[in-house]
Amino acid sequence: MPLRLIGRKFVGFERALARQARAFAEAGGVDVEMDFLEVEDLYDRMVARKGCLKPDYDLMLAATDWYPTLCAQKALAPLDASLADDPPQDWGKGGWTDSVLALQRDQAGRIYGLPYHDGPEMLIYRKDLFESPEERRGFSLRFGRPLEPPKTWGEFLEVAQFFTRPDEGLYGTILAAFPDAHNIIYDFFLHLWTRGGEVLDAKGVPAFQGETGVEALTFLRDLMRAHRVTPPDCAEIDSVKSGERFADGSVALMVNWMGFAAFADAHEGSRVRGRVGCGLVPSGDGGEGCSLNIYWCLSIPAGSQRREDAYQFLRWCARPDMDLLTSEEGAIGVRRSTWREFAGRGVAGYATLEDLHARARHLPRVPAFGGMSEVLNEHLDRALNRGGDVAGELQRAARRCGELLKT
Repeated sequence: MPLRLIGRKFVGFERALARQARAFAEAGGVDVEMDFLEVEDLYDRMVARKGCLKPDYDLMLAATDWYPTLCAQKALAPLDASLADDPPQDWGKGGWTDSVLALQRDQAGRIYGLPYHDGPEMLIYRKDLFESPEERRGFSLRFGRPLEPPKTWGEFLEVAQFFTRPDEGLYGTILAAFPDAHNIIYDFFLHLWTRGGEVLDAKGVPAFQGETGVEALTFLRDLMRAHRVTPPDCAEIDSVKSGERFADGSVALMVNWMGFAAFADAHEGSRVRGRVGCGLVPSGDGGEGCSLNIYWCLSIPAGSQRREDAYQFLRWCARPDMDLLTSEEGAIGVRRSTWREFAGRGVAGYATLEDLHARARHLPRVPAFGGMSEVLNEHLDRALNRGGDVAGELQRAARRCGELLKT
């Protein structure tokens, strides 16, 4: 009888897991059947509707911002005993950075998932455009400064304006503004943090609704509506589609997950293959550049009746050769050895991974964050995509999130 796995629909995940499952079965393991859903559907089924407590699946690919809620629900099987008795190669010996081993733990330190896919947010741009003598001359004449990867949000806007040429099928930047409780929230938080703001204050009370939050969300909205430097259909674009748009050459620069930089730079079919540059996320007044550390882990739902077989598959995917395969198929492996290998191959982003992690922030680790993300998703969608008042939507979101945090 095969194991059943559920995960996010993304070609990198689907191809890598298919190859890893096939190799697992050929090596004497059991077969693994897989279902892949859009990220909002995966969250709804397995987190919001507590699907992990049912016996439907033995394995789950989960984003780390879901773990506080999943741990509070007791929805996942702890892995500590299995890791002690039969650990993956290099476990506890530096095979992974601490930054990919922390967010899948509960408050007592118990671990509920093995890291599978990483790649923090970063600045991603087309090197061919930035290195073109003609483009450099044109930019300098228009803005009075050299054309360089932007270090501030003001510089980011100028570069995006310069490269927005709809008649040529090129836009300055792109936003994944589709309301799937994913990048629409992450982009807002990055703009908040890089301007010196915080999601929650020292007392755990919502703080995103203040002046800095209004400035951050207004900037994002204006990229789409006032400056028109993004494709007109951003409300229908999720993070995966935004990465695909960049790979087809229709976007000059973006802030997005490192995995999309590596995919565009290294994979056949990308129109910008070998021409992708990466850097740190820009900053605003009062802030500094940072990244966002969210990664995906393989976990065992509490409802699984086959935990030992499921753990063996987790352990299998954590092998050095299987982790390398994850990167080869378009996702991003999580082992230091994989990062070194792909940095040596010159693939965009890998050489900066450890630096990104050193500067990375993470989402509030509170059990209520699952509910908060649904609230934020609703109000950010109204402000960005439906003409809602920015300050009013943030105030209403803060009130609702405050009530969730109290309970």
